[in-house]
Amino acid sequence: GENITQNIMTIRSIPLKIKAPEHFPSILEVRGEVIMSKISFLELNKQRENNGEALFANPRNAAAGSLRQLDPSITASRKLDAFFYGAGNFQELPVDSHSELISIYNDRGLKIFNKSKKCKTLEEIEEFYSLMGKQRDSLPFEIDGLVIKVNSKKLQNELGFISRSPRWAIAYKFEAIEATTHINEVINQVGRTGAITPVAVLEPVEVGGVIVSRATLHNYEEISRKDIRIKDNVFIRRAGDVIPEVVKPILNLRTGKELIIEIPEFCPSCSSKLKKIEGEVVLRCESIHCEAQLVERISHFVSKDAMNILSLGSALIEGLVENKKLFSVLDIYKLQFDDLFALPRMGDKLASKLIESISASKNTTFSRFIFALGIRFVGKKTSEILSERFSDIHSLSQASKETLQNIEEIGERIAESVRAFFDDSINMKLIDEMFLLGVRPENPAVKKISNILEDKSFVFTGTLNTLTRTKAEDLVKKNGGRVLSSVSGNLDYLVCGEEAGSKLEKARKHDVKIISEKEFLNLINYRG
Repeated sequence: GENITQNIMTIRSIPLKIKAPEHFPSILEVRGEVIMSKISFLELNKQRENNGEALFANPRNAAAGSLRQLDPSITASRKLDAFFYGAGNFQELPVDSHSELISIYNDRGLKIFNKSKKCKTLEEIEEFYSLMGKQRDSLPFEIDGLVIKVNSKKLQNELGFISRSPRWAIAYKFEAIEATTHINEVINQVGRTGAITPVAVLEPVEVGGVIVSRATLHNYEEISRKDIRIKDNVFIRRAGDVIPEVVKPILNLRTGKELIIEIPEFCPSCSSKLKKIEGEVVLRCESIHCEAQLVERISHFVSKDAMNILSLGSALIEGLVENKKLFSVLDIYKLQFDDLFALPRMGDKLASKLIESISASKNTTFSRFIFALGIRFVGKKTSEILSERFSDIHSLSQASKETLQNIEEIGERIAESVRAFFDDSINMKLIDEMFLLGVRPENPAVKKISNILEDKSFVFTGTLNTLTRTKAEDLVKKNGGRVLSSVSGNLDYLVCGEEAGSKLEKARKHDVKIISEKEFLNLINYRG
C-alpha cells in the first residue's frame, strides 16, 4: 500500500514516457519486477560495511529496501534495474498472444528478459529448463527458476485465475542450492496458533550468498522420517531460495555420539501440556495464557497487511507483554502513555508516534480486519474474498459452514475454521469490545445512506415484522451505526421484536435502552 512512484521514476530502465503506435489503448497497466544485479549488490554491501551499517542478506531484500526509501535520491544511488513481463489488463491491445505483448514492450522501450523462449512441446520446455539451469550462475542477477505460460491470450481468458495466481502460468523452480553443516541443538518455536516448530541451531554456513545459522525441521514426524539427530552433519538448503531447511543427515559421517531428538511434552513458553490434533502432524499448545503465542498473535494483528500499526514492532510487543501491559490484541487499544514509559529507550516522541499509529489503525478496511483476527487458514486473499461476500463482521459471523463452502475458493477446511472461530464466545466478545473502543472496519461495498446512527450500537432480538434481521442490521450499518452480537452495559439500543429472548432480560439488567421495531424505523426515518 506504499506509494513508491517517485522512487520508481529514478530507475533508468523504466521509461517515463513511451511512444504509442496507432490503436494503442489510452491506459496500459504494465507489470514487471524491480531487481538489483549481483555486482550492484556487492558494491552496496561493501559501501555499507565501510560505513559500519548492517549488510543486506541478498539482492532481493536490498531491492525491496531500496524501493521503500523516503528519500528518492537514495533509491537512485542503489543502481536498480527492472524487467517487464505482463499486463494487468490488455484487452484493448491488438495482440493474440503473450509473446506478441512482450514484443510490443520491447519495441516501445520497456525492458524485457531477452532469453525467454516460445516452446511447442514439454520436451522443449525441459531442454530450456536444463539450459537456463546451467546458465543461472552466469546471469548478472539471481533467478530461482522459470515461469511457464500459456501463450494464447484466448486460452488465458478461458483458463482464468485462482485466488493467488493465473491458471495459465506456473513456476518451474530450479533445485535449491545446498550446503553441509552441523546441528548443534534443536529448539522449539511457538507460532501464533500454538503450532510447535522444531528448529535446528546450526554451525553458520553460507547458502546461496546468505549466512544460515538456523533451519526448520518442520515437525517431529518429518524428523523421524528423515532420521535427523542432534550433532548430525546435514545437508541444508533454502527452500524456494528463501526458507532454510534441513534436507537429510550425512549418515556416513556419524560417529555414534549423535542424540535422538526427543518429542517435547510441554510448551517451551508456558509449560502447558502439548496436544496433537487428529489429522494433523504438528504438536500444539492450546493454552490461552501462552506468552509466546500472544506475542505472535499481536505481531500478526499489527502487521502491514492487517491493522498496519508498524510503530509497534516485535521488541516493543515483547516488552509490553513481559511488563503485563498486553494480555490480548484488545489491550493495544487500551494503551496509555504511562504504559509505554515502562519500556527501555521510550521517549515522548516515540510514545506519541505509537499512540497516534494505534489510533489511526481504528479506521481500517473490513478485509484487513478479517486478516488481523488470525483465523487459521484465512490469509490475505481469503480475507478479501470474504469481505466481498459479507457486508460486515456480524453477517460473516452468522454464516453457516454450508454458506461459506458455497463461496468460490472457500473449501471445507477454511469453512470449518471460520465457523469454529466465530462459535467461540471469547472471540466474539473480543470483537465487540474492540468495536466499543472505536475500531471501525469499513467495507467499501457497503454504501452509507447517512451518519444518523454514528457512534451508536445495536443488538436485535425476537422476530421482526417489517424487516428481516439481515435487512435491519444492514440499515444500521448504512446509517453509520454498529451491530453487536451480545448485550453488555456498553450497548446503546436493544431492538425487540416478537418473542424476544434472554437478551431482553440482560438489557434490563444493564439499563440498556430497549426500543421496538417501529421506534427503530422512526429513528432512521425509514419509509420502506
